[in-house]
Amino acid sequence: MAKLRICIMLLLFLCQILGAAYAIGISPSAMEMTYDSGKEVRLRFVAINTLTVPLAADIYVEGELADYASPEKLKLILKPKEAKEFFVNIKMPADLEPGPHGLQVGLAEHGNLKSGNLAGRAGVKANVVVSVPTAGKYLKIMLDAGVANVGEPLDFTLEMKNLGNETIKSISSTISIFESDKKLDFIDVSNVKNLGPLARTTLPATWIAFKGGNFVAVANVAYDDLPASAKAKFKVGNLVINILDISYDDVLAGAIGKVYIKLESKWNSKISDLFTEVFIYKDGEFVARFNSRPTDIAPWDTYTDTVYIDTKGFQPGVYEGKAIVHYADRTTEQTFKLALRGTGKFSTDIYVMIIILAISALMLAAIYLQESRQRRKKK
Repeated sequence: MAKLRICIMLLLFLCQILGAAYAIGISPSAMEMTYDSGKEVRLRFVAINTLTVPLAADIYVEGELADYASPEKLKLILKPKEAKEFFVNIKMPADLEPGPHGLQVGLAEHGNLKSGNLAGRAGVKANVVVSVPTAGKYLKIMLDAGVANVGEPLDFTLEMKNLGNETIKSISSTISIFESDKKLDFIDVSNVKNLGPLARTTLPATWIAFKGGNFVAVANVAYDDLPASAKAKFKVGNLVINILDISYDDVLAGAIGKVYIKLESKWNSKISDLFTEVFIYKDGEFVARFNSRPTDIAPWDTYTDTVYIDTKGFQPGVYEGKAIVHYADRTTEQTFKLALRGTGKFSTDIYVMIIILAISALMLAAIYLQESRQRRKKK
């Protein structure tokens, strides 16, 4: 009973923690600042009470720059559904190394004031990044590829940020499309002029996908005669269903069996109402036809379709089979062999029993021979 109480108390505590995390919000959740040695900055945030009861929240700072930041207030009282602003002052250190430096501004909720219940401390944080530029010119780039099917436009975004302390006067870019090691195409991207220290820009580009498959996009950037590059892998969907494998259970002639067709979609969208037909032939002559229920297959997914076959009236032997998968306005087909066994065929269990009986007979014979020899010696 005591263990049950402990479990219940622990569960309630966890529920309070999870509830507290959603009870209070902070905006903005992230911000970025340019480093300016010795400068004092007043940061504005908004605390949001998402509950229908009042609550109290502590304001705190942590992280690398916590020693240089101080909240103007340490506690807020929030009415139901109220949003209230608060401020945190930060004084930039005299000397920071190049790169990003972090500060977290947090709100920790005490519990709602109406009930007087002290919930587990939980809350939210906003991330503040102070970026210190690198000496000279340094451009960081990131390439992102969208999703498309054959014949559709595929969108790229090329993000650039000047992490240096000097203005970059000129930036030119191209995006090359590769399939394995083979270059298929390239795209010219807009030029950029005068990108200042810690400034960023995003450039769009579009490619019409003329074939399906797996590809790699490579962005090559030249900025004031300095190079930079970035890669992005992506897929282009092709409206094709591949049959990866066909298998079936051990089927007794005259019984109902299952044929399994493993399928793979190469399309970037869902394919609806897919179904499979199975045709059975004997010596080239049509015998029977069966089909599965219509189903959907997710983008780039694999799925095993099951077709039930009724072999009533079939004789034991090997039959020819053909599976035809219907999807959209297309089909994919593959042949296979179907073996039906007769009722007189021994199962594995029967073979095991025969082996056991044979071994037992040999052991009995050996015992009989040994006893016969002993009786002869006594005579």
